[in-house]
Amino acid sequence: MNVGLIGYGRLGKLISKYIGRDFNLKIYDQQETEDSSSLEEVLNSQVIILSVPISEIENVIKSIAPHVKENTLIIDTCSVKE
Repeated sequence: MNVGLIGYGRLGKLISKYIGRDFNLKIYDQQETEDSSSLEEVLNSQVIILSVPISEIENVIKSIAPHVKENTLIIDTCSVKE
């Protein structure tokens, strides 16, 4: 199964460590690394994990929404704690 990860900060790196063991993982981050995939490759995944700051989640969702295929599972890692 193809899994896409958008955001490669501390949590994204932790997620990739475990998800990458069992799935074909594609990673996209604004700051490219040698392991980065294009956003298009990530959006072609069957599962997309959003690991971006909560302040950016709305913008990211709006920008990827027109490109996400039907029946794609989108998971976000954001939480608000008080």
